[in-house]
Amino acid sequence: MVKLIPFKGLRYNNKAINLENVVAPPYDVITKEQQSEYYNKTEFNVIRLILGKSHADDTSNNNRYTRASSYLEKWLMNGVLIQDGEPSIYVYEGEYQFQNETKIFKGFIALALIDEVEGSSILPHEETLDEQIKDRLALISKCKSNFSSIYSIYQDSSNDIDSLIDHKNNGELISDVVAEQVHHRMWKISNPQIINRIVKSMENKQVVIADGHHRYKTAREFWIKSKDDTSKYVMMFFANIDYGGITILPAHRVIKDIKNINLKNILPRIEEHFDIIDLSKGKSKIDITIEMEKFSKNIPDKKILGLYYQNKFFLLVLKNYNVLDDIGNKDKSKRWRRLDVSTVHYLILKHILNINKIQNKVEYIIDCEDAISLVDKNNYQLAIFVKPTKLKDVIDIAKKGEKMPGKATYFYPKLLTGLVLNKFL
Repeated sequence: MVKLIPFKGLRYNNKAINLENVVAPPYDVITKEQQSEYYNKTEFNVIRLILGKSHADDTSNNNRYTRASSYLEKWLMNGVLIQDGEPSIYVYEGEYQFQNETKIFKGFIALALIDEVEGSSILPHEETLDEQIKDRLALISKCKSNFSSIYSIYQDSSNDIDSLIDHKNNGELISDVVAEQVHHRMWKISNPQIINRIVKSMENKQVVIADGHHRYKTAREFWIKSKDDTSKYVMMFFANIDYGGITILPAHRVIKDIKNINLKNILPRIEEHFDIIDLSKGKSKIDITIEMEKFSKNIPDKKILGLYYQNKFFLLVLKNYNVLDDIGNKDKSKRWRRLDVSTVHYLILKHILNINKIQNKVEYIIDCEDAISLVDKNNYQLAIFVKPTKLKDVIDIAKKGEKMPGKATYFYPKLLTGLVLNKFL
């Protein structure tokens, strides 16, 4: 169902460039402080392409998007970036530690034909934000390039494709770098016979976007508006979920600007639908995620969320799942309505706290300590903790044509930007 082609990737010149100094995570997980750190590593860091700095005197002819285009052209001209001579597929592997276990994710990068009818072969699983689309559209319009691979997943219990991309049998090692506490390696497959077998094997697969919804939607909008056939393919990473090695982390919610809220009135409102367990009594230090996991094992049939408010930790145990069916979203499946993130957005934020426009009031934080710190500093009023969304839920909900609330998942580790790029014009 998905049509792939190999491509002549752009890569940093390993003979002239130290790869560790030029790679970066995807643009949307980089803070302002990290942006400056990547800027200071070297003048050739990919940050200048994916998330350039804005200046007070920027104009329509001189801004971070035009500067990105200029950097790209200069780096190509000066041999900082070089283009592979033959169409290739790029095998990508990352080795990392998670909860005292060594894990390896593996997949390959190729160009995928963008769906003319949205969701026909490449399925999204999350909602997107218009502001981010506008930003990425400005960048792709100037640079005519894909700088970061869209992360997608598919199912192949036979592992046939993983056998084809096994670097022990095929491919040339082209990148080997440790970044963000992950050992990233990339191989290049240029053998036309192997490439054809991979492409053929993927034709009957349906893929789900794991990470990069805004980049995919941007690429699709650019292709539709430009009507340029050179942009009808987009660079994507494909990982088989049956191979293993994929980790989903929860994205916790910190909330601000809630009117008329205090401990005396918020807990009774929450208690209408949740049993509340105060974890703060007699404890000096609490790991809320461990407590959530512990209680979930004892009562596996219950939905458990975490709450941090006014220096107190609480567990919220849903009293009755039926309320999730009664508060709306009748057009959604039961599985969608019973996701942790759906429960937070629609039962707690909208129904209990009366927050209808959450976009400017909610921040998504991966690290629990960071979420707690934001509340302690009075930047936010409370934090709500969720459990990781299950990989099976991501696949099944996407196949139903449904989209989860934004930031329902955080796929870890993030793919490095800068290992291979695609310039389509």
